[in-house]
Amino acid sequence: MNRLLTVLLCCLSTTALGSGRNACVLQAQLHLPTYSAQQASAGQLNITVLCPEPGDEALLELEGATMQVAGDDLLLSLRGRSEALTLRVPGGAPLRSGLRIMGTQHLSFPLLLAADQWVPVGDYGLHLTLLLRAVRP
Repeated sequence: MNRLLTVLLCCLSTTALGSGRNACVLQAQLHLPTYSAQQASAGQLNITVLCPEPGDEALLELEGATMQVAGDDLLLSLRGRSEALTLRVPGGAPLRSGLRIMGTQHLSFPLLLAADQWVPVGDYGLHLTLLLRAVRP
């Protein structure tokens, strides 16, 4: 049986660093395809931090209630009505504690949904906030 469901990463919100015309700008793009338990699925989280000065420093953080660190990876729990799917972000652990950014950066993180996560068909999501905090000398 092909168990298809739509996976939604809802409410990925962002904040900007600084104020006025010297502010760093944070942009995030998320691609997460439809999931079937019969086959693993992969997506991508692309983050761009645009700063007017090459020496501008900040910490990039990802906040959410259903997030765990496993080695270098982040494990996110996508919730449905009664079940959950585990989404792995390889190399994403530094986002939990704060990834130091200097100047303009383009980052890309794979999003992996393992096969054999048998859950009811439906929408699954979670609330995440992507923060950019100034580093004070």
